[in-house]
Amino acid sequence: MVKSAFIRCKSCGVVNKIPSNRFNDKPNCGKCKSPLIIPEKPVDINSSNFDEEVLRWSGLVVLDFWAVWCGACRIVAPVLDELAVRARGFVKVAKIDVDKHPDLGKRFAIKATPTLILFKDGVKINKIEGALSKDQLDQWIASSVKK
Repeated sequence: MVKSAFIRCKSCGVVNKIPSNRFNDKPNCGKCKSPLIIPEKPVDINSSNFDEEVLRWSGLVVLDFWAVWCGACRIVAPVLDELAVRARGFVKVAKIDVDKHPDLGKRFAIKATPTLILFKDGVKINKIEGALSKDQLDQWIASSVKK
């Protein structure tokens, strides 16, 4: 069974549904015909792109609230980088530096770093604090989506 992913066009903003077996075909936007970029690394989030990249996103977003000085954040960063590649097109990995964007940290009552929040179709469905291994992250996402 071929899964499909939702990819937002960076040129016109339209969300395109792309079958996973076409990821390597360099797909174009159905509306404006611009090349679609299927992210393979976490997306940096700030106040100006938060709504577009998280709240208006069709599908899953793992949002990582982190800080440069946080040791546990450095431990979980490669796990999230690997998830961005492994689940590209199906799970968007996004990161917010809480020191650069304290307004977003306050908005979500972030008390510790790292804190991960899982969104599905723009709705917060779960939150967890602390560093997770690859297996723990996969289990957390799977169990959160099943609820």
